[in-house]
Amino acid sequence: MFRILLKSSLFFGLLFAIVVGVIRAQPYDSTRLESFFARPESCLKPCFMGILPGTTTMGEAIIILRRNGWKQEILRHREVADYTELDTGQMYFSASSEQRIKLHVRKNVVQVVEILETPFQLGDVWLLLGRPEMVYGFIDSRGRVIRNLVYAEGVVSIGYVLTSCSASVWELSYADPEVIWSSIKLNSIHPIFAPSFYDLRGCKE
Repeated sequence: MFRILLKSSLFFGLLFAIVVGVIRAQPYDSTRLESFFARPESCLKPCFMGILPGTTTMGEAIIILRRNGWKQEILRHREVADYTELDTGQMYFSASSEQRIKLHVRKNVVQVVEILETPFQLGDVWLLLGRPEMVYGFIDSRGRVIRNLVYAEGVVSIGYVLTSCSASVWELSYADPEVIWSSIKLNSIHPIFAPSFYDLRGCKE
């Protein structure tokens, strides 16, 4: 039994090492990724481009985003209130075909910065940020794994979706992450679960 467990652990360890090696060998701009998560000198707490959830006003956020080349999207069909109509709602911006952002505002103050699309993969983020402080999520009725990795004392969350908990490590490494900066510390409302990268598939709770 011990030999079987040992062989299994060695196999998965080798598989993970191979995947990490492949990720590192891929041509992606690590400097761009590092700058994406870097904290500006103007922020005392984790923030996105100087937008600090719970502090930055809607008007200040719009100025920051436009100054950095982000353009507001005009949505023809809205399921929620838009900033242009109310002081509470959501507003979308995009910087390119690879980057899209949604701001959640309440009483004219940004509460959540949600990065819907990035040019990065989950494996890239793991290599930069390392093991998360905690993980939360669930498996939906279709068997998909929907999870969030929490960093920066509960302020930053990295979300991703897998087809199932039996998804390959390759699929996990190349999953498209959704990044959230929030004024609510997620580690105060969810149980702690600190996994290895392989466990992020969601088969273990």
